[in-house]
Amino acid sequence: MTDMLALTRSIATAIADDATVTAWAQANYSRDHEVFTGIDIRKPPDPETQYPGVSVYPDSKAVGYDLPKKRHEMGVSVGINNAGTTSGGSDNLTESTGFVHLETFRKLVENVVFGIWVVGTDEIEVGSTNIQYDVIDRFPNFFADMSWVLTEQYFQGTPIMT
Repeated sequence: MTDMLALTRSIATAIADDATVTAWAQANYSRDHEVFTGIDIRKPPDPETQYPGVSVYPDSKAVGYDLPKKRHEMGVSVGINNAGTTSGGSDNLTESTGFVHLETFRKLVENVVFGIWVVGTDEIEVGSTNIQYDVIDRFPNFFADMSWVLTEQYFQGTPIMT
């Protein structure tokens, strides 16, 4: 059985240790990406020095013998700080480098989460992901919040409230 702390730590560690994510951050920002397990909103990470950044945190959990599986919802948020623009290929098209980098970084992180075998058990299944973007309101900071649904099989007689 898996608890939310174990899930949070395994996802965060996989993202922190991923060579592809690290190489992308080094190539585009000349520093490693930062990974946080939760954020203190009173003192959030500094976008200019701690982004590209990822925060991993629990969203919700549902357990009970009336459910077919345990349901864990994990949040994985990514952030980029970049005010640049580039030509979009046409004379009248300008692309936000921040958004381009956000979506590239988000996809790299998503691939890590999809690719891990969470805490080494075949009882965990990675289900759907819901993604919400904040790419205008906090310019030059760009954010994507992913909510992951993970399910865990359990059997009658096993303790399910963990």
